[in-house]
Amino acid sequence: PRSVTRLMDMLMDREVIRNEALLLLTYLTREAEEIQKIVVFEGAFEKIFSIIKEEGGSDGGVVVQDCLELLNNILRNNTSNQTLLRETVGFDPVTSLLKIRGISYRITQQKTINLLSALETISLLISSDSQTEP
Repeated sequence: PRSVTRLMDMLMDREVIRNEALLLLTYLTREAEEIQKIVVFEGAFEKIFSIIKEEGGSDGGVVVQDCLELLNNILRNNTSNQTLLRETVGFDPVTSLLKIRGISYRITQQKTINLLSALETISLLISSDSQTEP
């Protein structure tokens, strides 16, 4: 657990360290439910959305994609994390990624990937919601 805590702290470090920590956390959270819970307990939602905002939202590059992949990993098949995100952060940070800004509406391949990842996040949150209601 301490090593995961240190990795989470590295998300607020210099860019190169942050990016490597992000990749490692993404790998570690793919299937390990306990690590997913620790990551969330260490403030993952706030840190992820902070990085996404810093990197330009859906207009950002591969770092935004990595953040969304980490977010989806900690939400996928984990109803407690899904509920926590809905009740603490809410949908606003995710839905704001879907807003297309600018006059030209130029959508790059990277922006398309980021938008699809954000849609997957919303899908994870909504599908969990419908499963828990009668």
